[in-house]
Amino acid sequence: MHLTSNTEDRARGDIDATQAAAAEAIRRPIGVWTEWPRGAGWTNEGMTRLLGFIIEGAALHRQYIVHVFVARHISAEVRADLGCLRATAGLDYVIQTSADDVAENFEIEHLIDAANSMAICGWIVLYPYMRNATRLVSPVAVILPDANPIQFPNFGDDAWDAQGAHTVWRRQVAQMVGSANRVVTFSKHVADNDANKYFSIPRQRIDVIPHAPPNLLHLLPFVDPAQKTSESVALAAHIVRRHCVRRGWRFLEQFPFEETRFFLVSTQDRTTKNLVRAVQGLDLAIRGLGLDLRMFTTAPIHAGIGWTQFPAAIEAAGLQHDVVSMHNLPRETHAALYHCATFAVHTSLFEGGQGPFPFYEAVSVGTPCLIADGPHARELLDGEPALRPFLFDPYDAVELARLMLKVARDPADALAIQREVVNRLGDVSWQDVAAAYARSALAPAGAFAKHDRQLGQDEELRSWR
Repeated sequence: MHLTSNTEDRARGDIDATQAAAAEAIRRPIGVWTEWPRGAGWTNEGMTRLLGFIIEGAALHRQYIVHVFVARHISAEVRADLGCLRATAGLDYVIQTSADDVAENFEIEHLIDAANSMAICGWIVLYPYMRNATRLVSPVAVILPDANPIQFPNFGDDAWDAQGAHTVWRRQVAQMVGSANRVVTFSKHVADNDANKYFSIPRQRIDVIPHAPPNLLHLLPFVDPAQKTSESVALAAHIVRRHCVRRGWRFLEQFPFEETRFFLVSTQDRTTKNLVRAVQGLDLAIRGLGLDLRMFTTAPIHAGIGWTQFPAAIEAAGLQHDVVSMHNLPRETHAALYHCATFAVHTSLFEGGQGPFPFYEAVSVGTPCLIADGPHARELLDGEPALRPFLFDPYDAVELARLMLKVARDPADALAIQREVVNRLGDVSWQDVAAAYARSALAPAGAFAKHDRQLGQDEELRSWR
């Protein structure tokens, strides 16, 4: 079928072939379907991080092997990213892509043919606009993270024309979620509003599967998550500088990450991410409150581009040397940058889950996080009111600056409170979550078992394993 996969790793001796064959004989194959646009990045996207956590959970579960179908142009980046997981290529997951002799314009057709010729028991579609998954023959569960192009559109002359970006997105999503056996959301607010309101998906066909708390501590084994030490921060700073040398970021090759007070905004630059507010908060914190502070972000800075106000906000505030982009970081470097930060900030107006990934990730490596208020934060706050002091109005830069000052003065106190919250939420593991996704992927047409749960109430999930 002109398909290549990382089963080739076995021939190089990366894993034991007998062990892999034995695992495949008893593990049920689950497919993950992706259609990655050329030019789009894979590393540290929210959904690709989620996929990594699911694969790690499935590796612990040992009942499933995950086949990830990707376009050839992104396959090297995918291999490098998934290779950092606590999972074994060829044993816990397999990356499937077309061979080099397949023409790019025929690649989707070959991947679909190959996917349907394999004994895949069920599918997870990573994004709801990946409409070619409607042609898969095994049961399909499609993830609907949100309906942000509808709620938070990019305004333009042709966005809602017949072939405009938002019109096409909505049409593709409606086609995909309408044909899928199950639709997965991360929260009740997306299930009840986005999925049901915008796409008329019957509530009994939606599985709500909140995330387990992401934990990056295994990437930094020298870190005590309860407290930072000068030694651990120095080691993390060395990891970050080493990556800067590899990338040719000369300005950062000798940067004193361990000595600089900065906050990290780990996100992409999109309409909902509200990055302008982080810049405004930084400006007020420096000039209005006298706080010595810098901002690092994993979002790229697209100077001169009209669809985002982020670069213009930096320029207007004169913070070109105080806001630094470190885009497309590998997982270890990303975790190390979190550890070096004084605190993290998540300014997003809306997230599809119960609380944002950066909150859990930062706390897992010893750094507190400030979170913009929104439906995602309120759903988390319902069970964890102790987080209320760390929420801010996403439209109020003054409130954000004041909160920055407060946490910068005593990050250890903020961390202690937030660690208790994360520890309580940790009763549900990624092994549980992986089992829930497998359950949705394997559900036959007409199966309307209700999978809703709240974080911490995981008995039903555990019974699925």
